Amino acid sequence: MQAEINLSEIITSVKSDKLNCETLINITPFLNASLEIDITHQLTLFNYASILHQIGANDKAIVFLNMIKEKDSESEQLLSKVSEHLHSIR
Repeated sequence: MQAEINLSEIITSVKSDKLNCETLINITPFLNASLEIDITHQLTLFNYASILHQIGANDKAIVFLNMIKEKDSESEQLLSKVSEHLHSIR
């Protein structure tokens, strides 16, 4: 029987940069549902970008980061990391 994942666990996983396949499979539906409710939800956009960056999909992560209207310091740091990775492969 699979343990239920709560919002706190999702946030902890994303912030700790310790995602595994099972966690990713479990949290993606929550992020999708959140974006269906509010496509501009800043935390959801950040979390999606963070996940995409962690799995190396920086070209997709930057799309979500650019959708964040009011970036905080964490968003700016992630944007910088993602941009750096994108520029290093070009």
